[in-house]
Amino acid sequence: EQALAAELNRAPTYLAGKRGIYSTYDLAENAEAVFPESLRSVIPALAQSEFNSAGRALVFGMGTAAAVHMLRAVEIMLKLYYETFVGAPAAKSERSYAMYLKKLATLAEEEEKDKTGRPDARVIQMLAQIKNHYRNPLITPDAVTSIDEATQLFGMAGALISLMGEQVALR
Repeated sequence: EQALAAELNRAPTYLAGKRGIYSTYDLAENAEAVFPESLRSVIPALAQSEFNSAGRALVFGMGTAAAVHMLRAVEIMLKLYYETFVGAPAAKSERSYAMYLKKLATLAEEEEKDKTGRPDARVIQMLAQIKNHYRNPLITPDAVTSIDEATQLFGMAGALISLMGEQVALR
């Protein structure tokens, strides 16, 4: 008992509670588990890593940090999604969220009999919503994302990345 007490005096300990329906352990250690097992091979490892970092930030109540990591994960997946539907990487001058979104929206609106060959309108709507309500406001230095907003974004980003992953896997 004395040895344990001495060790615990020097050990860094943190108090972190459950966030919404997410357990502390799962958020801190494997937030990527929010993605279906079948899609984890399609979702880039870097996007999963960013999502794990977002989970850890969420656990410790750092809403803005969690939002930044989630937005990075979405953008990493967006790049793959874009390249899948366009068929090639974007030109260096066109590598931006806005340009990807604009080109994907144009492709989704094209008349084509085979709808599987087009980007999903739901994905484009979710990407636009994330851009307008989370990403763009976060760029200003005085912006702060509350832990509740970050938790909402966690669910939305997880669903969006999964949806993009499904469509990439189908193509």
